[in-house]
Formats: sequence, C-alpha cells, structure tokens
Amino acid sequence: MGMFTTIIHEGQELQIKHGWDDCDVYQVGDRIEWSPDPRYPGDHIDGVYDSCSEDRSDPWVVIKDCVIVAVVPRRHGAVDLVMQYGITAPDRNLWTPEQWQMKATREAAAEAAYQAWAEVHGDNPAAYYMHLKLQESSVLERVLPAHQVSG
Repeated sequence: MGMFTTIIHEGQELQIKHGWDDCDVYQVGDRIEWSPDPRYPGDHIDGVYDSCSEDRSDPWVVIKDCVIVAVVPRRHGAVDLVMQYGITAPDRNLWTPEQWQMKATREAAAEAAYQAWAEVHGDNPAAYYMHLKLQESSVLERVLPAHQVSG
C-alpha cells in the first residue's frame, strides 16, 4: 500500500489514504466512485480522514455519501465531525452473510494469533504490530521476479 489520493483545496495539495489507492485528484464536491469490497464487509469510504498538507496544517477531509463534502481545520475533533456531518456505518446488507462470516473467522484467527503471541511476549499490541510488520516481505520482494540461481 502506501499510495494516496490527492485533494486540491484552496490551491493546496492534500494527501489522504482511504483504502482504495485510486491515486486520483479530487476537490470538495467531487464524488469518489466506491463499491462494496466483498473481502472487507463493513468498510466504507464515508468518514473523516487525516490529510498531509504542504503547509503542515494537515486538515481533516470529510467524505459523506461518497462525496468529499468538506476540508476542516484540525482544531475540530474527528468524532465531532462524524456526528456533525451525520456519517453512519454502511448498510450491513451491502455484504452477504457469508462475507460477514468470513470476516468474523479472520478476526477470530487474528485474535487467537495475538493471544498466543501475548502468552510468550506479554500483552503489548504495539510490539505485536511491529512483529507482524517485520514478518512481511519487502515491496521489492513482492513486485520483482524471483532471482534464479543457476548451478
């Protein structure tokens, strides 16, 4: 991952990470095409997003009904903005019961893996997160063809 979506607001370029990695450029009022991902029940594009800005003010970007509705200064809290703009969880019926069950199974397996790790290393979610990140292959390993050794 690591790709961002660009929002142009008042002549400034903001970068947000919303999970779709479309790398497109938008403005307030633009609609972002979104459809339910069968692998991630409950995930939705509507929400309040951190942004990275050129002037380091890093305002919030608010997306409601798949439309970028506002860019708001950081002095506002994200939870307050969710309530102010009426952002709600997506309709559960966008995903099938089987997709929800697969999500529950994945989450239970992840929790069991954490508990097993915590029994040995202690209850430290941050350390576990770093442990998982260190187990991942690098970007180069994922995108470059395997090196073949002749011999």
